[in-house]
Amino acid sequence: MSDAWMVRGAERQELVQRLQGLFFRLDNQMGRSHESAEAANAPFLAVAILLFGELGKSLGNPPSYKYRKKVEEFLEAARKEIKNFARAPEEEMFIMAELAKKFLHSGLTSFHNRLGYLEMREPEKIFHAPSATSDV
Repeated sequence: MSDAWMVRGAERQELVQRLQGLFFRLDNQMGRSHESAEAANAPFLAVAILLFGELGKSLGNPPSYKYRKKVEEFLEAARKEIKNFARAPEEEMFIMAELAKKFLHSGLTSFHNRLGYLEMREPEKIFHAPSATSDV
């Protein structure tokens, strides 16, 4: 037997993962060309921003209007599903935040990786020192 909070937490996680998977399939179906890792991850950042009701203006290579409309349709369906699933407004907001966190993490990974690579290969550029562990 499991505690109710553990079961519900697993159910929430399953919902967030399923919605994330649905979006990944939508992204693949749209067939956008990805010129760089940042361009490929831009839709994930847009979803995270839109989940908080903001417009994804700051993306370096924003998705097309048609793609954004599909994302908005996905978000509307996800919001409805989350609303139906949630047992309290607080749980609804929590699930939306968890979903946003998943998409934000997906979108930011390449930026972290590129910086880590640059810190190892060209520490002078970032640290103004010969290595990350140099005294400054």
